[in-house]
Amino acid sequence: MSRVFEREIIVRHHECGSDSCLKLKDLLDYLQDVAAEHADELGVGLSSIREHRELWVLSRLRLSLTRGIRCGERLRLTTYPSGVDALFALRQYTLTSGDEVVCRGTSGWLLLSASTFRPLRPSDCLPESLLSETLPSHFPTPGKLRREEVAGARREYVVRASDLDENNHLNNAQYGRFIGDALSLPGELREVQVNYNHQALLGDVLCCGETRLADGQLYVDGVSPDGKISYFQAMVR
Repeated sequence: MSRVFEREIIVRHHECGSDSCLKLKDLLDYLQDVAAEHADELGVGLSSIREHRELWVLSRLRLSLTRGIRCGERLRLTTYPSGVDALFALRQYTLTSGDEVVCRGTSGWLLLSASTFRPLRPSDCLPESLLSETLPSHFPTPGKLRREEVAGARREYVVRASDLDENNHLNNAQYGRFIGDALSLPGELREVQVNYNHQALLGDVLCCGETRLADGQLYVDGVSPDGKISYFQAMVR
């Protein structure tokens, strides 16, 4: 059982946009898959926590890319847990192409009670082996994002059965699709923070929009039709 998990990936054509660069949704799929595989290996994966009526929820994610990741590239994806910050269990990601680091990321996960959906303290639930040794983080724990006024009309997305994950929630990677629709081309993305604020279930409608801020960043969010529920927020550079 290793604290560090690695996987080789080849970027496929169907994962790329019209500029031949990897789409955000598919990058998030990569990260989600290795996190799940490594959690299983460490004994804190889906089947293990279900026995304790618990579930993992991705709450916050920050990524930095040096360039667009090209179709056909061979990548090495490395991930490891890096300790706990309050209620967040942190996990790091690095993607390299040869000797070049093309992407770094830090994610914050919440461990919830499956019956109440209230956060549990990871330090009370995780094995001591995952808490006693901490590894370095690429970024500080991502914080809250201020809600901005969206310019123009919002796009509506209805959560379909094919969008659901094993917890019957909208799959984390699908939010990358919504954010990607606000970008001109996938390869233009250099930094993104995504805050997952509220679970989206089958049939829910997410009204997504964006606005360009004075500092050049693109703010993207998704809310319920009445605006009362904030499903996610993202800041993109």
